[in-house]
Amino acid sequence: KGHQSFIDKVMFSPDSQTIASASWDGTIKLWSREGKLIKTLAGHNGAVRVVAFSPDGKWLASGGDDTNIIIWNLAKILSLDKLTYACQLVKDYLENNSQIEEKDRNLCR
Repeated sequence: KGHQSFIDKVMFSPDSQTIASASWDGTIKLWSREGKLIKTLAGHNGAVRVVAFSPDGKWLASGGDDTNIIIWNLAKILSLDKLTYACQLVKDYLENNSQIEEKDRNLCR
């Protein structure tokens, strides 16, 4: 469950309920204060060197060796339904692509 490489930075959320760890494996992991993995965030191409919570704890900023800064919307990420999100991405394709079989057109309805 843990990182696959060195951890560069660890930060507590303002309410001390969530811990964010930034790793050289290119991920950020969110943990409960009891140490349970909540979510893994992947978006950097290279080591993640820094993470910081916004003062209200609703956002997380990360920066890494890829020279990118990512602003993560934690409320949205933590409430994400993966199936609904995936269907939003492919629904139009399934409904309108002439090469899709009829039985597959309704997968995301």
